Amino acid sequence: MFFFRLKDLSFRASVLLPIFIMGVLISSLAWWLYSDRTHQEQTYLNERTVRVESLQVANDIGIEMWRARLAVALTWGNPRDMKRIQATEQTLTHLLEEFDNYHPDNEPGRKLKQLVPEYVTEAKATFAYFHTIDKAVKHGISGSGKIFDQYALHIANGAYSGEWQRKALTAFNHLRTTAVYYNGFVSGMRVSYLDTALKNINAAVVILEQNLADDMTANTYRVAKRYQEAMLILDKDINGYHLSHKAALDTGAKVNDALIDLQNLLGEQGFIFADEGLRQRELSNQITIGLLFAALATAVGFSLVLVRGMQAQLQLPLNAAEAIGNQDLSQCHIDDGKNEFGELSRSLDKMRLNIREVLGQIIESSAQLSSASEEVSAISIQSSANMHSQQEQLDSLSAAMEEMRSTSSDIAHNAESSANATSDAAKSAHVGGEAIEQTVVAIRSVEQEMNVTTDNIRQLVEESQRIGSIVDVINAIADQTNLLALDAAIEAARAGEQGRGFAVVADEVRSLATRTQSSTEEIGSIIKRLQEQAVAAETTMTESVAKMSQGVEAVNRSGDVIQEMNGLRCKVSRRPLRP
Repeated sequence: MFFFRLKDLSFRASVLLPIFIMGVLISSLAWWLYSDRTHQEQTYLNERTVRVESLQVANDIGIEMWRARLAVALTWGNPRDMKRIQATEQTLTHLLEEFDNYHPDNEPGRKLKQLVPEYVTEAKATFAYFHTIDKAVKHGISGSGKIFDQYALHIANGAYSGEWQRKALTAFNHLRTTAVYYNGFVSGMRVSYLDTALKNINAAVVILEQNLADDMTANTYRVAKRYQEAMLILDKDINGYHLSHKAALDTGAKVNDALIDLQNLLGEQGFIFADEGLRQRELSNQITIGLLFAALATAVGFSLVLVRGMQAQLQLPLNAAEAIGNQDLSQCHIDDGKNEFGELSRSLDKMRLNIREVLGQIIESSAQLSSASEEVSAISIQSSANMHSQQEQLDSLSAAMEEMRSTSSDIAHNAESSANATSDAAKSAHVGGEAIEQTVVAIRSVEQEMNVTTDNIRQLVEESQRIGSIVDVINAIADQTNLLALDAAIEAARAGEQGRGFAVVADEVRSLATRTQSSTEEIGSIIKRLQEQAVAAETTMTESVAKMSQGVEAVNRSGDVIQEMNGLRCKVSRRPLRP
């Protein structure tokens, strides 16, 4: 599954590796989230800028269009204001330039771009008629009122009489009516007013033409004639003006509808854009949560694999210690791992072999000691029997001194026998002493081996205590991880909705830290039991060493007794025989 064996990892690496992997996964995910959010925000800002620019352009065009239409309407209300007409024409020209730079990407915008030039053309056509009115005024209408008033004053002063005076008054009335209807025509561009004015000017010209011999009448006739020509000019183009005016109104209504459609479309696109942004944000959050859970599941799964591997590896030294505690030295529990648990397993197996070897030596030495003790006991019994025999012989010698004096040859023979028996007892005692010395040497060798085993067990206790300190470090790391997870949960709660995903991750990290702490506590309890069993083994070995020391002292005392017996034998052998 891995390119390395889990049992080759050190205990510290086994504990820190899941935390490191979790940190790497969270850091990678955080970097990916940051990059993705930055890209999304940049894309959102760019698209938002484009949409805002499109909306701004549409608003500017709409404002320009409404401003142009308002100027056109005001110009239509006063066709004699040439400054306003020129200003409105410039406004329309500027509007065309704006629309030349406008490149819409939607149907209402394209429709508006098509309608605006038509509207400008039709509005300018109406303004062309206004220029025609200005030309007509300059041609024959401007200044005519003054001439007509002079003619009326001339009539009122009685310059004429009879029938012509009546005709002159009729002609003046036609002229005044023409002026009134002309002004009414100009203010409303009504064709009926123009027709009435043209009818009256024609009638006035016909009447004035009958008295051209009069200078005043001839002058008034010339002015009326130009007035008639101006009215004919206006009458000639009036239908075209109305057609252009109606077309401009219709096109303006279409432009208005297109502007409304464009504004609605842009507003709807803004809502759609906002909804798409929310959907993308929600999708990104879902992906983030999914990746967080996947990373968490990966880290938890890897942690469980490590914990199970550690538990399985720790079970071997635990079984070995339990077997040693049960005085079973035949089972072999060896782990080939290269971490602390493997070293602990091999150390326990080495201790088992050492204890087994020491116990074998103790058994062998005990057997030798038992044999030597039996031999010493036999020698002691034999020596006691010989001593008793010597005592009896001495008694016999004391009782039969006289007989021994008389039979010196018998006494000498008996003395020689006693010397031989005493020599045999001395030899046996010497052999017993040498056996006791060998026994002492063997027991001391066993005692040294047991001291070495005791030192190994003491080192095992110290190593177990070191493992306990490592477990304390792991517990501290788990506590610190738990605190960090709690701080992350608090910060996520402060962040609100955006931090909900990180709150879930913080809870899972805190749960992982809790499980890690419980696993390390279980490992600590196992190591504690192992320490207790090692201490018990150390105590047992210490007691065995003390008992071996007592055995050595007992054997030494046996040697002293034998040496005393040798001393007594020497005294007996050196005592001179008295005949």
